[in-house]
This record gives sequence, C-alpha cells and structure tokens, in this order.
Amino acid sequence: MNKNPTINGSIAGMFLEFISENHLDIPLGKTYLESWKIDGRVPLLELGLCLRLIQEKCPESGLGMKIAQYFQPVYSGLLGYLILPCQNFNEAIMQFKKYYALMWDGFSVDIIEDDESVTVSWNVPSLEIYKNHTGLLEIIRIGYELGISCFIKMLHQLTNAYSVLQPTLIKLPGNQPENTNIYHEFFQCPVLFDASRGAVSFNAAILKFPINLNNTYFLELLDRQAEAYLKSINLEQKNIHTDFVLKFQKVLGHGIEEGNPTLDYVAKELAMSKSTLHKRLLDQDLNFQTLLDKVRLELAKMYMTDQLLSLAEISNLLAFSEQSAFNRFFKRVTGLSPSKYRKSFL
Repeated sequence: MNKNPTINGSIAGMFLEFISENHLDIPLGKTYLESWKIDGRVPLLELGLCLRLIQEKCPESGLGMKIAQYFQPVYSGLLGYLILPCQNFNEAIMQFKKYYALMWDGFSVDIIEDDESVTVSWNVPSLEIYKNHTGLLEIIRIGYELGISCFIKMLHQLTNAYSVLQPTLIKLPGNQPENTNIYHEFFQCPVLFDASRGAVSFNAAILKFPINLNNTYFLELLDRQAEAYLKSINLEQKNIHTDFVLKFQKVLGHGIEEGNPTLDYVAKELAMSKSTLHKRLLDQDLNFQTLLDKVRLELAKMYMTDQLLSLAEISNLLAFSEQSAFNRFFKRVTGLSPSKYRKSFL
C-alpha cells in the first residue's frame, strides 16, 4: 500500500465548481486546485489542505456532503471507464474495489456480502496518530463523508432508481459533529461516528440490479471515449453511419472487458450473423481487426495515463493472453514498446 496516499487530479473540477457556485474567496485553495492535472496524481495532504481552507469559509456541518453534490462522471477519471462494461451493480462494485486506487490510492477497500446486505468499507491510514488532534479528526470525517457521498452519487448516476440504492447504514471516522441531524436527513439512514473505518451498507438486492447504459453518467463518459475513438479512425473523412460504428465499438468494448473481443461475440450481441456484420463493415470500408486494434490502442493510451495501472494489468484489461502479446501489439502499431511510450509521452 502506498505510504504517501494520492488522489486523481480529475476531482479538482468538483471543488472548483463548489467554490465558484458558493462565491468563496479562497485564492490559495484555487491555486492548488487549478494546478492539479486531470490525469495526474496529487498528494492527499493537498486535498486535506484544500478541505481545511474551504472549511474555514464554510464551518457548518456536512461540508463533504455539500461538495459531493457537484460530483460529475468526468471527475471519476479512469475508474468511470472501467465500470462502463459492467452489466449490474455486483460487477460494478467489484470493479470499484479492484481499481479504486485510480481515484484514491493508499487505502484498502473491503466488500462484505451476506444474504441481507452488502457493505463497502475503507480503512483510515494512521488513525491512531490523529486521535488527539480534534482539527485533523474533523478533516478526516469531512474527507470520508465526501468520499462516501461521491460513491453513492456515482451509483445513483448509474440508474434512476434512487430508492433502490438507498443506503441502510453509514459509518464515518473522525469526531462527531455538533449537528448530526443533517447527516441523517441527507443519507436517510442511521449514521455512526467515531468509526474505525468509513463504510456504507446497502440492501443486498442492489447487487442484481441492472446498470442503465443509456443514462447521463455513461453518455458523458462514452462521449469522451467516442470522441477520441472517432478521431482515431477519421470518420469525418468517411461517408459512414457513425451510429452503427459507435454501437459496434461499444459492444466490442464489452467483448474486450469479458476477454472475448471476437467477430462471433460482436455479431451475436448485435443480433446479426457474422456474414452480415462482415458485409456491414466492408460496405463502410472498415475491417474488424483494424477496428479492434484501434479500440485497443485508444484504451491502452488512456489506461497508461495513470501510473498506478501496471502494464500487466493493462494487458489483462485489453484481453491479451499475456503481457508479451500486448507488448508486441503495441510496438507493431506505434513503433514503441509500452514502457518507452509511457516514458516518452506521459
């Protein structure tokens, strides 16, 4: 585990939006936030400092929950893209656990399931060190209420079924605030303070709940992914049906995630025969292997922007049988090995 925790710089937009909408005069905080790179890593201490500066202007309880109301899909960084292929919340939560470090590294995430509930919890690094520092404990509580609130909002954005995703219990580390009612009103469930871990529990029924791929959360992420993808295959220069290509790319992305990026898989998911799919591609001067290579290349470049993903993990995410196969593919299409590309361009 990283002894010097960091966060993904993409969340700076959420804080800047909160500061702007609430007309807060925090020049030092804005300087820090505006220096955060979207795909860069930022020391967790800087987040703590920014929270402290904001808290000085907004001393009332529930600050983390209020900031989280400005959370948007684009602020989830690569984590959001890795949830795209999931079919239900069980898969999404498993992906969240596996790749949570892309948002906040230095923390362990545990998921406990039983017949009645599912609980996602986060440890609190070095909590014992801060137990006698009231100010730091307050910032810790704000940080965890912020993180848990963003997590819940992200799940809400995966579907419009808010009532189904209602938490049943919240646990927050750090000291108990004077006004606890605002927490109960916001989360609509019991909230415990001074906990050893941050945690949120849901009814176990949510695990089977399907993810709605037509909602705003996915459309915003897909827009960014599709923009890069469409640019890579120069659709503007081809007289082709972009709706079909986008649907094809989306299904191919599912195939890559499931380790089955084949013509058979895509044809079945698009409810057409292999020969029909092959003809549709030929009619638009497209080739399956070429498109697969381009999708993999765009995803590889995107994944490599985060140094926390190893090349072995990226190889697995792209459905290569082994890392050496990924290395050969990447060098064939770019002229550089993945490691040299990472050092040269990132």
